[in-house]
Amino acid sequence: MGLFLAAAPVATTAAPLEVRVVALVESGPATWPDLPVGAFIDPDTLSFRRKEFLKAAPGLPVRDPAVVRALAAALAPLSREARHDTRRVLDTLGDWAGRNLVEEGGGVTAPAQWRDAAAVLRGGRGNGFELVRALTVLCRAAGIPARPSCNGGPVTVVYGAPRRSAGIWTVWDPLHPGGASRTLPVLWLPLRAGEVLPVAVKPPSPGGCRLVLEHRRWLDEAAARAVFATLSVTGAFPPGLVVPPAAGTPSRWEVWAIGAAFAEAPPPGTVLRIPLPYVKELGTGTRAHAVWVSDPARRFAVSPPQSETDQDLGGILMTVALRL
Repeated sequence: MGLFLAAAPVATTAAPLEVRVVALVESGPATWPDLPVGAFIDPDTLSFRRKEFLKAAPGLPVRDPAVVRALAAALAPLSREARHDTRRVLDTLGDWAGRNLVEEGGGVTAPAQWRDAAAVLRGGRGNGFELVRALTVLCRAAGIPARPSCNGGPVTVVYGAPRRSAGIWTVWDPLHPGGASRTLPVLWLPLRAGEVLPVAVKPPSPGGCRLVLEHRRWLDEAAARAVFATLSVTGAFPPGLVVPPAAGTPSRWEVWAIGAAFAEAPPPGTVLRIPLPYVKELGTGTRAHAVWVSDPARRFAVSPPQSETDQDLGGILMTVALRL
């Protein structure tokens, strides 16, 4: 599910501006499964759709020399035979990443400013989303279908299948093994090989902007709806919240705030593309959404939901339009 925000031409000022899309999400108790026993790496047996997730894409330069060098270093401890074992390869890649990649703190910039996977591997550091790009490209280069996604934080989603058997997609997060909940839904998971960014800003703001991405979980629908209502009006989660369920706890309701904080008013014609939480395969996702803008003088109108599909890859992205 996604959202387009289109700013109508207005006089540009130096005043900062924040835009947040607030989503009430029904997630259900399902959790991401473990990789199947005997998952085997053999790109020749993959379907057309799965092979797309082995290819290069913007931000994911699979054949870049930096990626080739990093993969060779990471898989050096494994024998030729072991390099076909999906579990062993993922464990080895995770160990290497833990030793060689450092996550940078501070606010996360707009996705247009993120480094691609090769730059992250060369420098050995990046924000959480940039590190996920690096993990995704290493998996693809190793023959494991993978895509960047989000499950309360940036994670890599990988595909594994035993020989001559059906496979599954599941979350793989070696850099935060105890901190990333595997509870559904994932923020953006359309079945397409390219990266679906949490917020895409066009044209980029001259003054710069940072990503806004906050998320809470509840078992109680009434509590989640009350927070959703408050967040829709104030743009901020209310203080004194009860601690949400721990990672791994089956949770039913979630509230998200997704958007961008501009250092100054964006130029006329600025368009933001913001996916809403949605898992097509399970029918879970956003049940209600609202838009909060820091400048109350700006009016907006939201269109009915519209769908964007990719028939070849089976992808679907639900969208609405907001005009400031």
